[in-house]
Amino acid sequence: MRTEAAERQKLACEVHDQVGQTLALCRMQLGELTRDLGGAEIPPSLGAVCGLVEAALKDARSLMAELSPPLLRELGLAAALQNMGEQQAQRFGLVVRVSVGLGRKPLPEKVVQLVFRSARELVINVGKHAAAQVVQVGLHVEAGELVLTVEDDGKGFRTRRQVEAADGGFGLWSIRERAVYMGGGLKVSSRVGKGTHVVLHLPLAQQRRNA
Repeated sequence: MRTEAAERQKLACEVHDQVGQTLALCRMQLGELTRDLGGAEIPPSLGAVCGLVEAALKDARSLMAELSPPLLRELGLAAALQNMGEQQAQRFGLVVRVSVGLGRKPLPEKVVQLVFRSARELVINVGKHAAAQVVQVGLHVEAGELVLTVEDDGKGFRTRRQVEAADGGFGLWSIRERAVYMGGGLKVSSRVGKGTHVVLHLPLAQQRRNA
């Protein structure tokens, strides 16, 4: 997981230095071109290209943030989760409520990475598949364990197979395998018409010993 985080940060830097800067330069040159028109009407094709460059630049910035969220490095897990909730709420038209209650002891980097990426994966799954209106994301410490919960009021599922099929099976499988490897687990509860409730738990003492 540490290697993956480092690779993600490296890739985000490459997107910024190569794709992002090239698109920013294109935007500047297009701006100069439109100013050179001297108030004349901008041709529709030029306006369309300007719009495409702006959209591509926005997508590149979004990709950089998803690969290696700057808030996660700069301000920590709680702020990064709040920001993630706001972004996904805007993306999918959801109400995303995030509640974080952690102790003062810092969490190991591998735990921070797992919790953040798991929370984002689960919220995105809700936005794509659940037909939900509200998503509740909670992170707290309970009985010596770090507990992440993601609950939605969507259409729910009848069987575990349907739950896993909603994200191709890989997303939940990956989260569960990583949690189990770190001594924790993942539980998915769902009922048709009653939404879905996902709980990821990790024993904190074990994570700090192995940090």
